[in-house]
Amino acid sequence: MRYWLQRLGAALALLQAVSMLTFGAMNLLGDPLFNILGPAASDTSTEEGRQIIADAEAEYNLDEPLPVRYVKWGSAFVTGDFGVQFSVDGQPPVADLIKERLPRTLMLLIMAQLIAVTLAIPWALWSASRADSVVDKVSTVTTFMFIALPNFALAVLIKYVLSIKFEIFPLIFNAADPFWTRVWQMIMPAL
Repeated sequence: MRYWLQRLGAALALLQAVSMLTFGAMNLLGDPLFNILGPAASDTSTEEGRQIIADAEAEYNLDEPLPVRYVKWGSAFVTGDFGVQFSVDGQPPVADLIKERLPRTLMLLIMAQLIAVTLAIPWALWSASRADSVVDKVSTVTTFMFIALPNFALAVLIKYVLSIKFEIFPLIFNAADPFWTRVWQMIMPAL
């Protein structure tokens, strides 16, 4: 029991540290008000410009001290209010964007896990049954090679070989296609 409490405490401390770093990066690297308003954030020459800045500061709690803003941000995050997305037209709530993209993300995750288990277990059993053989050594070197390659380089290589050179998998995903066609189209991104 003590072990699990220590692990839980360590996990909570890690979450706290990550949240503080994230909040700090959002608020200390550049002016948050400029990120929201753009060039209008520096327009203090007119009363209207000063009012726009004051309204934005009040709306996003930028007129309060950093610790108070952190507590409000953390409380909103815990309750599911992730704020709004400023880079998307209309500034939709981030929670809506997550809900919209979650089904495709989960489908991609499940497909990647299925491919990994389907390939990894037979390969490991085959290699283990031939311990210290040429097959085992080639398997080990190949595995280390794939682990050592940066993911983006490996992705470009796999995409080139399987989608462009041999045209085994399509390069695009069409959500309007039938289920099994979509499953086939998901193999390439899942790799």
